[in-house]
Amino acid sequence: MPPHLEILITSVDTRMDCALPTIEFTLRVSNRAGEVSDLCILNCEIYLAKKPTPRGAKPTITQEDLYLSRAQVLIHSLPVGQSREAKIQVPLGIDLNNVIHEKFLALEAEELVFKLKFSGFYLFRTSSSVPHSVSPITFFGPPATATVIHEASLSIEKWRRMISSYYKNLTWLAVSRETYAELRKIMDNRGYTSYDELIRDLLKRK
Repeated sequence: MPPHLEILITSVDTRMDCALPTIEFTLRVSNRAGEVSDLCILNCEIYLAKKPTPRGAKPTITQEDLYLSRAQVLIHSLPVGQSREAKIQVPLGIDLNNVIHEKFLALEAEELVFKLKFSGFYLFRTSSSVPHSVSPITFFGPPATATVIHEASLSIEKWRRMISSYYKNLTWLAVSRETYAELRKIMDNRGYTSYDELIRDLLKRK
């Protein structure tokens, strides 16, 4: 029987020692049943969720969720009953942070909710005398599936502290969609190149 893997997200945190603001997910990958997984190639797509999944429902990727990045994790030699820790880092450039703020923080949310979609392949053998089998990963059920989606959250305060430490002369201001639309209209009509330039001009006219 092929290995049956289980993935848990044990923590989500910010990294302050990278060139760009970075969010780090820590995973625990376990082999719950079947043969030894000699090599597991985990593919992960990371999304920022518009809103958390209701309690008791299974997470799904919706049209409102924002695709952030993808990552690949290699897990070597995972016998049944054992676990390995793995980490996934997602760098967040200033443009992406602007998108996060404009689309996801307008209502002063308390946390950022991420969805991680896992799939992949592994190599295993039913005995030492036969060649390796290559198969799509079976994730531990019920039901057993070839893909699995997990949710994890990061507090807004941690995200803000990270952004403030990297972009010391910038801050993010939450406004309503109506206010944002009016500011955008003024920018387009009067030829401002940034919101900072527009707000400075408005302040001078007080």
